[in-house]
Amino acid sequence: MARILIVDDDPSFGQIMKRKLERAGFEVTMRDGPFGTIGELKRGGYDALLLDVLMPALDGGTLVQLIRGTESIRAVRVLLCSSMDALELKGLAEKLHVEGYIPKSTPLDEMVATVRAVLNQPAAS
Repeated sequence: MARILIVDDDPSFGQIMKRKLERAGFEVTMRDGPFGTIGELKRGGYDALLLDVLMPALDGGTLVQLIRGTESIRAVRVLLCSSMDALELKGLAEKLHVEGYIPKSTPLDEMVATVRAVLNQPAAS
């Protein structure tokens, strides 16, 4: 069973996504903000991180850079998730070299399918 960490400052979206992923067979942990994420990733053995981009104090892009700079967790698969424009989100995902992106307007079943597809990709080294 794949382990996923959701980091989103919108608790209602995060909880909905958590329940949907759990029903799809994933083990999911939810954090309501970016602080402590690196420590959680180091402790948790996560396969993927579903990361909100637009959070106060520490945005998702900065957090991705910190994760990629941390040897023990840099290979975790990252999916950006945001309510920003889909083309803008895609561009940010490409710029940050993350494994995927999911606009928050995407239907939940498609979000789960995207997470599955990313988890089926070979891990970055």
